[in-house]
Amino acid sequence: MKEETRVSRLILRKVIAYGIGALFAVRRTLRYTNRLDIEHPCIVVGFHDEILPTINYLTDSNSVQMVANSHIGFGLAEVLRSWGYRHIIHGSPGKSSKRAFINLLREIKKGRSAFIAPDGSRGPRHVMKDGPVFLAKQGGVPMYIISPNYR
Repeated sequence: MKEETRVSRLILRKVIAYGIGALFAVRRTLRYTNRLDIEHPCIVVGFHDEILPTINYLTDSNSVQMVANSHIGFGLAEVLRSWGYRHIIHGSPGKSSKRAFINLLREIKKGRSAFIAPDGSRGPRHVMKDGPVFLAKQGGVPMYIISPNYR
């Protein structure tokens, strides 16, 4: 029974990763009229519904991304790895949040920048949680809040 559950979980994560990858294929068509000159290491925050364009600000850097500790988070992590992101930390509200915070802080102190969706996996939408601010303060790095305009 446990093996069936494990297999079905892996299949579900692959299906989710494929779906996210298909949605994010539009990423290649995005054009930016301005690029921010951001200091590294730093924390870049972008709300959940703006992940696609904002994560591109860290494309060419040795950064770490935090994703939810869920099927969708694992699917997103697989897509990010396919784009070349190598440092991904899973964390969600609850037990894994403290461990994720410690791991993010460790990566920031190594000189990596971090991308976080500050409205949390449970929402509410566009309401920033305290975590990114606290992390920036503890890590002694600047925090940039990025919100793109679409045309």
